[in-house]
Amino acid sequence: MSVFLVNHRVPSPDAKADESFAFQAAITVRSEAGFVPRPNVRGRDGGDWDEKVADLQYRSTCELAVGHGVATSAEVGEDRACREVSAASNTGAIRSRTASRRSPRNG
Repeated sequence: MSVFLVNHRVPSPDAKADESFAFQAAITVRSEAGFVPRPNVRGRDGGDWDEKVADLQYRSTCELAVGHGVATSAEVGEDRACREVSAASNTGAIRSRTASRRSPRNG
């Protein structure tokens, strides 16, 4: 699945045009069915020895969230299923949200 957030805001015509156009966005997508991990096939057919060693060492590692100019986070539960992914243009939003998500629960 691909999710895109597009800024359609029209910039101000004055000297503060850049300020009216800039934004720090964050988005979270949840699915009870879960997200299907994608294997990382980068360099799989290459002849580079280091890439082959990395492919062997990380053969069971998959991608759950990939950012294009943004930070991403995938929440994986105890059942090893991913039901929530987040992306943010401000990496602090991901870091603080993830830290609070992993804190111990009362009770």
